[in-house]
Amino acid sequence: RAIATLAMSGSTRIALGLGLAFVGDAVNNRLIVVDIADPSSPSILQRFDMPAGGPRFAAIAVEGSMVFVAHGTGGVVAISARAPGALQITDTSLPDIPGAVINALAVQGNLLFAHDDRAGVRDRARTFRISDEGRISLGSDVPLGSTGSVALAVRQDYLLSLSTESQITVSRILPAPDRSDVPPSGTLSVLDPRDSYAPGAVLNLEARIKD
Repeated sequence: RAIATLAMSGSTRIALGLGLAFVGDAVNNRLIVVDIADPSSPSILQRFDMPAGGPRFAAIAVEGSMVFVAHGTGGVVAISARAPGALQITDTSLPDIPGAVINALAVQGNLLFAHDDRAGVRDRARTFRISDEGRISLGSDVPLGSTGSVALAVRQDYLLSLSTESQITVSRILPAPDRSDVPPSGTLSVLDPRDSYAPGAVLNLEARIKD
């Protein structure tokens, strides 16, 4: 049963974070941040103006405190939601792949996979590495085994693509699993830092492991 509603016109995409929902308003070109910590009383924290691009909000993905938007000709837009009421753009893919039309993306850990829908590159996914500061840098391509993609999903060693021919293709993205017994490195951050904490207080932590 429905326990709450929140009217938002123009919304076309949604993705969930920790106690938050990120809604793409394609009509007004805004990313709306919704506090859903209390599911029975959702509230809007911010309406964030996005850079120009189209098609708008082709996909949205959340990884920790970062939000990534496939914004068509605007490329991949990386946004920090560390302060949910004051979003900040940390990077875009435009310097690496100018003129791209990003229509799908998926994120896992510090890796981002994006699809460029231009002729000549539609048969692959572009790989980006995500830094601790939210910057993205272009890496190698992943063959998709089909021409075109309308959606991407990633799970462990595999990238799944829904092709324009309504076929699902599976690509291996980590051909040799790490079995070297080397401990992972990364960062552990408090998402809601305060000057002091009472005993028994609940903290929201973000762990980011580097491959």
